[in-house]
Amino acid sequence: GRPYRAADLDCDAVITPAVDGPAATGLIHRLVLLPADFEQRFTPEQQRLALLHECLHHRRGDLWASAAALLGAAALWFNPLTY
Repeated sequence: GRPYRAADLDCDAVITPAVDGPAATGLIHRLVLLPADFEQRFTPEQQRLALLHECLHHRRGDLWASAAALLGAAALWFNPLTY
């Protein structure tokens, strides 16, 4: 991918053909993945809101919570109530 620069962005962003929509990733290094057609498909206001939304996932710790839930599910794979 290639770096994407935006004002007031508190995490790094990369434009890549590997995703179909904006996605937050990275537990240690905060990263937002953007689709290759991000700048064409979304208006400037939609781009700003999408970036703010994905960075909010990082600030709230959503990725850490998801990782903890996956570890719990892996440890209790045999229990049907886990899922």
